Amino acid sequence: RAFGFGGGFAAQSSGLETQSEGLGILADGHLIPEAREVMALAKEQGAALATGHVSFEEIAALVAEAEAQGFRKLILTHPYDKAPGLTLEQVRQLVKPHVRVEFVFCSITPNWAFTDAATIAHCIKAIGPARFVISSDGGQAHNPMPAEGYRRFVDLLHAEGIARDDFRVMCRENGDYLLHG
Repeated sequence: RAFGFGGGFAAQSSGLETQSEGLGILADGHLIPEAREVMALAKEQGAALATGHVSFEEIAALVAEAEAQGFRKLILTHPYDKAPGLTLEQVRQLVKPHVRVEFVFCSITPNWAFTDAATIAHCIKAIGPARFVISSDGGQAHNPMPAEGYRRFVDLLHAEGIARDDFRVMCRENGDYLLHG
């Protein structure tokens, strides 16, 4: 719904755009069996699972399923981007001990500009850094390479009042948890 089939981002195009509603992971308001199976496989392998470009309702169902399965490595993907396009209140509803929220530099780059550093910093301060991971999501031709985007993101968030010690949690400890449990 947000981008059309093939990912019709404003800054880049696949050439495959259509008005198709795309795929969903809910049927009659419940997760489809394949979604539950993917989560079970990720848990079995000790892997993290990211929500990706799905709706609030789909994310809420994934959060509930993670809780039911005892799955502890769910990543809420860039909540302020066009997809999923969440509000702070929705992020608060989804944050559980087994969920990490990922904010990415590409969310604030000029070509995409879904949000800004101040809004992201406000969310981090409101909920606390223990629930967040930050990354670049970069490398596209029109964005900085990942390491440079990451550096810029940290600088911008720090300028918005995110403390140095909070970066240790978001850049190191939470990532280590997701990788190694």
